[in-house]
Amino acid sequence: MGKKRKFEKDFYFDCQFFKHLWRIVKFLLFPKFNWAVSLILSTLIIAVGSEVVGYFTGLVPGKMYRALLNKDKDEFWNIMLRGTLLYIGKTLLIALTGYSSWFLYLWWRRNCVYQLHKRYFRNKAYYNINCIDDYGVDNPDQRITQDVERMTNKLAINIVPNLIIGPFVIAYYTYKTASTAGALGIALIYGYFVIGVIVNKLLVSPMVKWNARTEKAEGDFRYKHVTVRNNAESSALHNAEDFEFEECNRIFLTLWWRQVRFISWKLPNLFWQQFFDYYGGILSYAIQYIPIFMLHIYDDKPPSDIAMAISNNAFVYIYLVNSFTRITDLSLSLGEMAGIIEPVSFSIDQNSADLLIKNNLETETPYSDTIMEIKNLSYSIPTNSDITLLQGELSFTNLDENILVVGPSGCGKSSLIRVISRLWKQDSGIVVQNTKYRIMRLPQTPYFPTGYLTLLQQIQFPYIEKNDLSSKGIFSFIYFILILQDTLTPGEQQRLAFARILYRLPHMVMLDESTSSVSIDLEKKMYELLKKVNYYMVIE
Repeated sequence: MGKKRKFEKDFYFDCQFFKHLWRIVKFLLFPKFNWAVSLILSTLIIAVGSEVVGYFTGLVPGKMYRALLNKDKDEFWNIMLRGTLLYIGKTLLIALTGYSSWFLYLWWRRNCVYQLHKRYFRNKAYYNINCIDDYGVDNPDQRITQDVERMTNKLAINIVPNLIIGPFVIAYYTYKTASTAGALGIALIYGYFVIGVIVNKLLVSPMVKWNARTEKAEGDFRYKHVTVRNNAESSALHNAEDFEFEECNRIFLTLWWRQVRFISWKLPNLFWQQFFDYYGGILSYAIQYIPIFMLHIYDDKPPSDIAMAISNNAFVYIYLVNSFTRITDLSLSLGEMAGIIEPVSFSIDQNSADLLIKNNLETETPYSDTIMEIKNLSYSIPTNSDITLLQGELSFTNLDENILVVGPSGCGKSSLIRVISRLWKQDSGIVVQNTKYRIMRLPQTPYFPTGYLTLLQQIQFPYIEKNDLSSKGIFSFIYFILILQDTLTPGEQQRLAFARILYRLPHMVMLDESTSSVSIDLEKKMYELLKKVNYYMVIE
């Protein structure tokens, strides 16, 4: 494990949030014109159609009042039929809007994950973050999996449909309100909206901070249980049940208290959201006072027309208020999402090229047949340059014989392979590798990627090829086939990893205690098989 930053970065619902949101949109959601853009346009078109049908649907009650007051049966049944068709069309358009939004979510998640993977697995950024210095990026696996899913879900399903259609709806219903309630009615509704925005801003920011802290604690709690699962046998052999019980409860309690604080800050937000939504209905009736008692627009109208006008006006006023309340309601969703978007955006920053390790290691193709050349090599621990592991004492050229590197534990033998492999940077010296030759590294702990891979794929790792392994005589060396990784002993794992050398037949292989878990006789046989490789370096 590398250096873990102690600080805990807080996030707020402020200008930085919109900066992070723009970075997400620019670099993740729209890497190029694709189906996501088409789905946004289709969602907009369907939403506009839904609002148009919704407007005519809102006029149905007023016409029904007039038909009932006039006792006109023909008009009643005519309105009944048209209203039924309008409601069917409205529900169909709502369903299509949701369907388009869900596909938009799928494409946005695909784009986000692909772009994050591109940065995470570029120039060994995943190794630098997880093993050297996390640069404040906590639980990168959670950011890529869980956080991206929740972020794109909220954006595509809860926010975008309301956000893209909102300005058009507000503009139209502002015009309809002005035609009956005048400037005073518009001023009342817009003033109501401004008050809502100010109060929301004051209430949401603290909630965002605790939401981000809760998400981090969720990742820590999940990771703790992953480590228990992955090391269950070792833990059981240590009789560590009580320790794991206490530690899991301690980490969960930290999460629980953060959730308590988050929910405590969410309470005033929920109260204000509900108050703003419900009081908007009363406000819409208060605005009716303007055309009826102040402007006297309907003084010469019959009662049936006045009833229809009141119903239609109530619908327009309520819809305009509701359009604003939907925007203010988005602030609660944005506040919850800010605790996700900003850490994801922060992770993108930390995965940028300027934070990756830049070695002065040279990889060239010399004119000679030298596989590797090392001169006056010095290196230290990446997280603490004061701890020097090797000080200008290693040099060799023209590898024409096998090399054995020995020394006490912790003296930096394995670190030599990390430096040669460009995982660590050297303090001084030169390392030149000839790109004409294939060089393999075999660590002490073999790595077998998950994903229900076949034995063929495990041996070919990290390459994807389709070749016949039997022609290389590898199956005679490995007596177990298609056995689950979790059931393999350490010696069996080392033998399976060793088979990769026989399959690839590199020009040079570096082994870091890669036979430590096998018997002496088998180790001798494995080194005899290494004669198929030109040169090798053994760390013991």
